[in-house]
Order: sequence, then structure tokens, then C-alpha cells
Amino acid sequence: MPVVPAEKEVLPYVRLSRPTPEATKVILLAYMRTGSSFTGDIIQQSPDVFYMFEPLFAVEKYHLSHLFDINNKRFDKGKGKRQQHVLESLLTCDLTSMDPTTLTQHHLKNSYSTIDYYNCTRNVESISDLKECLKPVLSECVKSRVVFAKVIRTKMITMKDLLSKYPELKVIHLLRDPRGLLASQQMVGHLPDGISGSVKATCDKMYTDVKKSVSFKKMFPGRVFTLRYEDIALDPINVSKQVYDFLGIELTSTIQNYILDITANNVTRCGARCISKNSTYAAFRWREHLSYRDVSVIDHSCSELYRKVGYLAVTKVTFRDMSRTTLTDMPKDLTRI
Repeated sequence: MPVVPAEKEVLPYVRLSRPTPEATKVILLAYMRTGSSFTGDIIQQSPDVFYMFEPLFAVEKYHLSHLFDINNKRFDKGKGKRQQHVLESLLTCDLTSMDPTTLTQHHLKNSYSTIDYYNCTRNVESISDLKECLKPVLSECVKSRVVFAKVIRTKMITMKDLLSKYPELKVIHLLRDPRGLLASQQMVGHLPDGISGSVKATCDKMYTDVKKSVSFKKMFPGRVFTLRYEDIALDPINVSKQVYDFLGIELTSTIQNYILDITANNVTRCGARCISKNSTYAAFRWREHLSYRDVSVIDHSCSELYRKVGYLAVTKVTFRDMSRTTLTDMPKDLTRI
């Protein structure tokens, strides 16, 4: 990541017109290895969508204790407030209110909306150069019908203030079977404490978020959508249609063909941002990867979450049998939008 030199003078403020009142703001709230890159990729296929991939990465990764936006304005706030500031700046297309670290982080190359901007930032030598790079992407943002962020570094409770402040904001809460989530984290080296040392914190966080999402569905009807990764992996077209309908955009035949292409073949493009071309296998690969001992530890620790979301425990006899389902219907308080 290039180092953007600090400049003492306050440069002219760059601000374009904001999105129209009809523009829908969307946050996909997920967890590491829940299929959020896959889901985000499906949503970004719409030409109506402006998409930013992991805007909270820099705030979390570099433990920023404060923020300076590119107009040299300082924000001294707690972590939650800093996250909210970054999300608001994106969702309102006020990108000049973001800090230079966020505006030059490498995840920007993972979105059609920001890849050209990211490439432009590779050559910047000053804040003035960075502002020039921002002009085209700002223009695209303000013209979009949907402004969309995928995040794995926040909690559902932080959505309350945003939902209250922005009536046009919608939240998609993406969940995954913790057996699949933890197995996937382990396979890519993101589980330093192992499964037994990570499972309780993982399931407690998801369970707390699920309870909050249920209450938010009542407080903000029609604006919180609960999505299980396994459902979109098993039935990608119909579930994607539900997501697109929730966002108020059209799932065209071109997008449907793209979804079929990335879910129905046997090619995998993996790494930290994995998209598998066999989505059903990817969703349930944990049954081959984990030992029964690991599975039983997860089943025991996550039993409350299972009941709340619709996952089923397995036995030593059945856990490798792919014909035995590990899913049941989600409870009505989660399927309600």
C-alpha cells in the first residue's frame, strides 16, 4: 500500500451531489469465511449497485486510534463510532470523509465499482492526486440506485443507529453453519487458537447478533434480511432472487447465467476471498475436513445457535453421510423480513 504523504495545508474540499433519496443503502453483515465474498459477488453483478468490499478493514487491521479524513479533519472516537463514520461516509457517497488508509487499502480491487480507482491510487504521491482518483468513483457512487458494503468486522448492534438514521438502509445478515465456518477458517490458517479455543466466542457472537436481528426486524420492518449461506449455495437462483427482490433490483437472465456459472461447475478460485464453482460442495465440505471430535465440540458449544437458526447436530455414524441433512427450516422470527 503506498504511503500517502501528509500535507499540512487544507486542500479544497471535493464533494459531489449525494445519491437521490431513492437510493438504497445496504450493509451485508457477515463473519470471516461465511460466503460473504460469494454473496457480495452475486449482488455486485447488478449495474444498479455500487459496491465497496470490506471498508472497515483498515480501521480494524491497523488499530487506528483516530482518523484524519483527506481534508485533514480529525475524528477521535471509539472503535464503534469510527466504524460507523466509515460506513456512513461510504453509504452517503461522501468518500472524502474517509481516512487515506481506508481509501488506499488493497480490498478495493475486489469490487467492479472500485477496481479502476484502486489502480489509480497505486501511483498517487499526494492527497491532491488521491482526490483526482476519487472524482470518477464518486460520480459512479452518486448515480447508483444501490450503495452496498460488505463487512465482517462489526456487530449487529452497531446497525441500530444506522437503521434509525437512514430509513433507506437495509441490512442483510449472512450466517453460516459454524462447523463450515470454523473448518474454512482452519483451512486458510485463520484459526490460531484451534477449533476448541475459538468455537465458544464464535457462536456466542453469532447468537447475540441473531437475537439483535430479530428485535431489529420488529423495530425496522422490511429492512433486515436473514440469509444462510447454505441456502444460497443449495438454491442459488431462487435465493438470489429473494435477495434482489429485497434490494428492489432486477435479477436479469444475464446475472442468472453468471450465478449458474460460478455455482454449478467444479472449478474453485480460492484463498482468503474464495469463490467456489461447486457451491453445494463448498458449503458442506466441513463434513470431510473435520474430525468427529471437532464436530461434537462445535455441536455442543453451539446448540443454542443451532436451535435459533435451524442447524442440526450429527452423530458419529451420520456426520460424513452427505445424504443426511444438517439443515432445517429457519424459525419464523428469522424468515420474517
